[in-house]
Amino acid sequence: RTVRVKGPPSAFPGVMPVASNLYLIQLAASAGRSSSEADRLAALQALASLAFDETQPTALWENRQVRATLMSSAEAGQPIKVRKCALDALGSLALDEDVRSAMVQDAGVLAVLAGSAAALQPTGVRAEALDVLKNLAISDETADAIWEDSAARAVIVAGAASDQPDEVRVAALNALANIVVRESVSPEDVTRQIVWDDAAARAAIVAGAAAWQPAEVRRGALQALAGLAFAREVAQSMWENAAIHAGVMAGAAVGQPDLERESALEVLGNLAMEYAIAQPMWEDAAVRAMLVDGAAARQPDIRREAMNALSQLASHVAIRQAVWEDVAVRAAIEIGAADEDPCVREDALKALDDLMSVREAEATQHANALLAEVEAA
Repeated sequence: RTVRVKGPPSAFPGVMPVASNLYLIQLAASAGRSSSEADRLAALQALASLAFDETQPTALWENRQVRATLMSSAEAGQPIKVRKCALDALGSLALDEDVRSAMVQDAGVLAVLAGSAAALQPTGVRAEALDVLKNLAISDETADAIWEDSAARAVIVAGAASDQPDEVRVAALNALANIVVRESVSPEDVTRQIVWDDAAARAAIVAGAAAWQPAEVRRGALQALAGLAFAREVAQSMWENAAIHAGVMAGAAVGQPDLERESALEVLGNLAMEYAIAQPMWEDAAVRAMLVDGAAARQPDIRREAMNALSQLASHVAIRQAVWEDVAVRAAIEIGAADEDPCVREDALKALDDLMSVREAEATQHANALLAEVEAA
């Protein structure tokens, strides 16, 4: 999952000694409501900096005073700068696996985040709170906990709607993307289907992928679509959705920003895993051209996604002959087999291996024909 973390990094991440309890208690006291706003901000910024360092999160979260201070500072009624700084620290803490699991099990944390992300809160505060929820949704277990919490789910879906401020939409769509970009490939994992079946969430994602949307909004929506496309039942519905098709095609076109183009090509690659989609996808000359262009892009991430899509298409026996006979596609795959990027090279070699079966079949057919002629003579 792509994680956009905000917060001041330490000078030497992962090298700082773990902060002492006494120092943390002093910071928590300085960040308390009885201090001036300037002192609170200074203390919260110090806590946010510590939270960003990979050695510190457990010590911070296990300190009762720090935890209480961050929670109370993020609540409604506190100065906006104080709230944003506290939420920033919580967002960095959420990147630690152990702390993340503890946070989603704390009903108070989810309540504070849902309250801060609610519609009537300041835009910047909403975006920060949604960023924390996005980071909490990095792993499957915590993503499920976020989606299953009715208040958290409601603010994420509402924040992703097309009538919300762009800053809020980006954070909410990124949270939805993290929820559906699953580590699990088990058929029992139904989260993608559940999110797709939520009409408001689906509408927000589809609207966000439209060509005229701001770049970061489009990227979040396309990443969510890429995650959803892994579910077989969802993939077919996505391919048949005209708005999604238009948004993905627009995003994958040459000249689009690299990150949006990469995400759109990823959607196509994930959809191509299904034969019922791969067949009509292959027959679409515009899609083929986009994949060939993507495979020749200077940006390696774009090449990876384009080559993955071509490899997925070549994996389907029924269309291998057509893939082999397409000169431009075959050339793109052959060039990819010598790419400096190992991911591109691996997918290209897999595609060539699949396509070799076509040549083997042709050779066998030719040999059988010659044998038949000899026997007839």
